[in-house]
Amino acid sequence: FLKGTATTEIYTRSLVGSVRCVQETGIVINAKELVHSGKYINYYHYLFENKLRHSTGKWEAIIRNFPKTPIHGCKVVPIGKSKVQGDQLILILSYRVPIDKYILELPAGLNDNEHIEECCKRELKEETGYVGKIVKEIDSYSQLLYTDPWKSNDNTMIYFMEVDLDSEENKIPKQKLEFAENITVVKFPLAGLYDEVVKYIKTNSCSIDASAWMFILGMHFEDKLQPFYRLPHQPH
Repeated sequence: FLKGTATTEIYTRSLVGSVRCVQETGIVINAKELVHSGKYINYYHYLFENKLRHSTGKWEAIIRNFPKTPIHGCKVVPIGKSKVQGDQLILILSYRVPIDKYILELPAGLNDNEHIEECCKRELKEETGYVGKIVKEIDSYSQLLYTDPWKSNDNTMIYFMEVDLDSEENKIPKQKLEFAENITVVKFPLAGLYDEVVKYIKTNSCSIDASAWMFILGMHFEDKLQPFYRLPHQPH
């Protein structure tokens, strides 16, 4: 089923198992040149040959050198639960140097050589001050996600966490930020989530991270898109 000799092996890892597939690429890497080495990332030039198109080229890529763990980091979708305030999505407003602006994001961070669920709990506590628990009913849907594979090998896993906003430990949340972090916690009601986030972005002239935005769009369009993707009824 494979033609030629240029192939690559792709692994998809999840909490419920491992799936392996082999795909033909036609790409042969002839050389890997280190251009710059930093504390967290290295910058490389890959010299390659495309045997399917009979061409050669140079690919610029960023490869993580920290952390050394297979899973580089985590992202958290924290849902605040409160009898008084109602259900809320907890986001952070963080300043990002490469874009020179503030951006709404899901709490996230690098893996400090720990189990990925512990990484989620730690990052949530550090960036928001809140203590939460993994939503076990849906944690099996977490997959190893490559955030921008066209330019880097950076990866993450996304977990849902529940935060009891009425509990004593969460009444006065205290962040534990690093010296370079400017982070503000922003909570949005799940009812009318899309409209509230759009209004906040316009009012504060900020932007929003892609993963946070896709979650918000999913919530917003859940009912609107069902007629387009609903599968035919299957008899039991």
